[in-house]
Amino acid sequence: MAGIYGYQAPEAQQPRSPAYHFGAAEAARHPEPARSPPWRLSTVGPRAATQGRQEAAAARNETSRRCSSLVLTATLLSGLAPPADAQTAAASEVYRWLAPDAAAQAAADTTAIPLGAGAILVPAMSEADNEPQALVFRGDDQVASGPNGARIVVEPGAYTVRVGSGPTPQMVSVAVDVQAGATTVVPVRWSGLRIEVVDESNLPHRGAYELIRVTDRQPFTVGFGADTLQGEQLRTLLMPPGLYRIVQPGANYRARTDFATVLAPEGGLVHYKLVINPDDGRFRGAGVVLPAELGAVPELSLSPWSRRYMLGLSAPFGSTRNVVGA
Repeated sequence: MAGIYGYQAPEAQQPRSPAYHFGAAEAARHPEPARSPPWRLSTVGPRAATQGRQEAAAARNETSRRCSSLVLTATLLSGLAPPADAQTAAASEVYRWLAPDAAAQAAADTTAIPLGAGAILVPAMSEADNEPQALVFRGDDQVASGPNGARIVVEPGAYTVRVGSGPTPQMVSVAVDVQAGATTVVPVRWSGLRIEVVDESNLPHRGAYELIRVTDRQPFTVGFGADTLQGEQLRTLLMPPGLYRIVQPGANYRARTDFATVLAPEGGLVHYKLVINPDDGRFRGAGVVLPAELGAVPELSLSPWSRRYMLGLSAPFGSTRNVVGA
């Protein structure tokens, strides 16, 4: 009687791949390892044998597919682009706020809301004293203003909040609705930019620059550096998100020397260092830096009082805020 002998796995076990069919003599020379389940020898017909070969081929294809997937995954992980979560973490560190989040600012503010009134809170990205105040409009009329990070008390109703360091038409406008007894936190639709002006030795000075919006090539504001070693503080510019060109004051968009660019993302605070020669006003370098890199001075130039400044202790000079003009 013609027949094909093969191993048949118990129902609780998955078929092995590939599935070889041994004769009695081959089975005797290749016993199943002791750690494997108790296989039993059975006689099957041609149709069952064909089905077994098809199942074996399918199993081999599945194994090949899984291996290819693992190789592809390993290739992607070892490529030039980091994972998305790593990119997000890096971006949040570069553009992180110096102030706590909006919820923490609202909890820390002690402004009382009178009975029947409401309030608006514009989150601060840095120290509120170094940011322009928010303007509150009802229709075309300005009805209130106040520092960021603190409640602005208003009557219930619909308002437009304008935030920005440029002229009023270039500010970011956000529509809000205020209810009695509640605080409306304005969603951050603008960008922040802190520019530290230094010389080639990384010493801060009050060098001037001008920002031009790339989208419409319109001047946005003129700014100045701050002599932080004398107690002055960096100003935080608030602006519509987008790409900006930094030029010498009075230069136009087409300047091909002494210019730099900066991309200001929505909701992010950009920390930027601009190297300007204080003698002739020429640009020597520029770029986005980590927050901790602003306000630092070279180790060799440290004096006792500037070292105290770097450690966050009191400087021997009075502190000056908002020393830069727009």
